[in-house]
Amino acid sequence: MTKMAGVTASRAPYLAAAVIASGPLMLSGATGALGQTWDGSASADWFTGENWSSNTVPDDTQNVYIDTTAPNSAKVTNKTTNGTAGAQRLHVGERGEGTLTVSDGGAVSSTHGYIGHFSGSTGTVEVTGTGAAWGTIQWICLSVTMAMAL
Repeated sequence: MTKMAGVTASRAPYLAAAVIASGPLMLSGATGALGQTWDGSASADWFTGENWSSNTVPDDTQNVYIDTTAPNSAKVTNKTTNGTAGAQRLHVGERGEGTLTVSDGGAVSSTHGYIGHFSGSTGTVEVTGTGAAWGTIQWICLSVTMAMAL
């Protein structure tokens, strides 16, 4: 806001004109850029594209949502053969029930991790066996439900 001789003028009309003049707003690519959802329709293998909502394996620039255990829970194995499973934010049980198993030398890398994110959701992550790992750059958020008897 600019004040001139007791008059307040807003720059909003100029900003709106600049946005309109610049043309239509285009969102980048397909919904896969926003996130990938596990459906497990082909197998339990993270690296099979048909198991994902866009039929492509997610990469470390995408948010990943694992909210189903049927027909197959997600599994990451053998980093030597498959490489590292990557995600920007990895949600296991964000709004439903999700399971992720990292085993047999499998590796997962994410910036953030959420297990059982929202109320009523259930997330299970099992990292087991020699060389299996889930590395995160920032943090892993666990939703914990506790029962107490008084």
